[in-house]
Amino acid sequence: VSRGRALAKLHQKLALPTPKTVCDLGCGYGHLLYGFSQFFPQAHYTGVEYDPNTEAILKRLNFDFKLGGIDDIDELRGKVDVLITSHVFEHVVDPNQFVDQCKNLLSPQGVFIWEMPNSDPFNLACERRHSPHICLWDIDTLRKVLENHGLTVLFLDTAGKKYSFVDSLEKGIIKTAGLFI
Repeated sequence: VSRGRALAKLHQKLALPTPKTVCDLGCGYGHLLYGFSQFFPQAHYTGVEYDPNTEAILKRLNFDFKLGGIDDIDELRGKVDVLITSHVFEHVVDPNQFVDQCKNLLSPQGVFIWEMPNSDPFNLACERRHSPHICLWDIDTLRKVLENHGLTVLFLDTAGKKYSFVDSLEKGIIKTAGLFI
């Protein structure tokens, strides 16, 4: 939830237009949407997820739910003011197609917020319960790819401390850091 609030604060800090529609692709149980909605309560929220158990949780929050992934939400094409993808990209098979599909979902003034592990080796590991990390870019490559797809990068940074494997074991911390756009 705190990451959702942080993303909403960044949206405000960049003085972006107030969103009318917000979509979280790979929303899990809606934590980012819930945090974001505290800053933009008038917006319409949609969570997209492969886990059908998500639907009941999102409905209780008055958010729409779409079962599936990016190939299952074509009705949102050109209508999304804020598209969030958090720890989704590293699992996609065709990254260029995915970026194009995300871009096509955006409204004319739409904003794409993308979060993924940074290139620290520990952050690139993947828990067994998740599909493998198959696509990873460093921050410079990410900027070039987004610009090559006609997207304007407003903010790009790596977040969180880069923990070494040994530090994590000693502290009992498993942490991923992300890229925010």
